Amino acid sequence: MRNMMTMVIAVLATALLIGNTTVNAAENLGGTFFNTVENLGSILRKSGWDRMIGTWVDAQTKGKMYKSVTAWRFKDQVLESSSEDFLQGKKDISLMIYNPKKSEVFHVSADDKGGSTLGRWTFTKEEAILDMTFVTPEKQEGQLQFRYKLIDDDTMVITVVLPEPIEIKMIRVKEKGKTKGSCPK
Repeated sequence: MRNMMTMVIAVLATALLIGNTTVNAAENLGGTFFNTVENLGSILRKSGWDRMIGTWVDAQTKGKMYKSVTAWRFKDQVLESSSEDFLQGKKDISLMIYNPKKSEVFHVSADDKGGSTLGRWTFTKEEAILDMTFVTPEKQEGQLQFRYKLIDDDTMVITVVLPEPIEIKMIRVKEKGKTKGSCPK
């Protein structure tokens, strides 16, 4: 019995340390079940937004205006996006992270011109919403909302909510030899 308890504690400790969303091994230990640990990966999978992982380009020019690469920086914990806006000559890096205490997914980004954003993500099956505040290099502040809608696995529409909304249709780039979710270089 003592060995069984030691094994159960070891499985639980390992699951908590590596952030697994389920402890399948617990089912083999006499039917004992543990609460699941929620993380960014589980939230994205539940809502279907794990499909945002990959390389996306604007559909209009096939990437001559916009390109974004989204991949796991730390599997199920931190999602990293690197984006390039060729029209403005601007690059940025964003991180998406889950705060377990607040049960929120937050966003932080910075661009190569000195601007930065902080925000919060909300995910439903229909759309993902990013509400954020920004600061420009000139110290101007503001708020923006981005609404993401997956049309299918390879097509996404991003709407920048403004008095006159800006809509950008993005398509997934099929990359040869790359595994889904690998980190951008």
